[in-house]
Order: sequence, then C-alpha cells, then structure tokens
Amino acid sequence: MSQEEEMVWFRGFVGDSRWRFAKTYVQSYPHEYTLREPSDHDNFRRAIDCIERYGAVEPFFNSRRKYLYLDDRKYWHMGNPSSVDPNDYPGLTNRSWIDVARYRQDAEKLGFHDDELDHLVQRWKSLLEKARRGSITVGLS
Repeated sequence: MSQEEEMVWFRGFVGDSRWRFAKTYVQSYPHEYTLREPSDHDNFRRAIDCIERYGAVEPFFNSRRKYLYLDDRKYWHMGNPSSVDPNDYPGLTNRSWIDVARYRQDAEKLGFHDDELDHLVQRWKSLLEKARRGSITVGLS
C-alpha cells in the first residue's frame, strides 16, 4: 500500500476514534488521546505502524519521539511498538494541533478565563519551543 493510501486509511482511523482532551496536561502540553479498544486491536496496531513508518523523529525535552504530521495536527504514541510484552506496547495514541492555541476553547471549558487563557496559550508556546530544542525542564506536569 502506498503512503498516500495509508494516510487515507489513517484519516479514517482518526475519524472513527473517540478522542479525549488530556485535562491533566492543560497547563503544559495540550493534546488529545484515544485508547486502544480491545475490539479494535488490529486497527490500533496499524495506526501505530503508520506513525512509526511515516513519522519524523524530533526532540521532546530530554527524549526523542516520532511524530506523524497530517492535516494541521501531529500524532504520536507512547510505548514500544516492537515489544513482545503487551504491557510495553502502546496503549494510546495522542494528537495535538500544530497551532496549540486551538486548545484555548478546551481550556475555557475547564474554567480558565480570558486573562488566564492568554497567559496559558503563551505558556504552551514557550514550553513547546523548549521541547523542540530538546531542553530539559522541570515542572511539566
């Protein structure tokens, strides 16, 4: 299957998945995630394979991750896709808008107000710039 065909499939996976805003990361790195559903293990594994095959390796603070860029978002997973131990295999897929300011409305739903939101968006952008440079920082919770 060609990369173009794989991306068509991946878009379908994205559209069919239930994405949740990661509320615990609203202060640091706004993103969404979807969990591996037991009934859809093959599609989840295929999505992880797409990220691995077509993603770009980039720094994220003191580590390196593979990101698949598609339609104004980037996708990544957590875990080791080559592990034979099911506990090490990725159990979720993450995504984020490339323009993190688009999460402003999600933060507002959590009770942040105008002035706080302006500050929060600036914080997101600053932290992401540090992450891209590979800077190590404390307090990313």
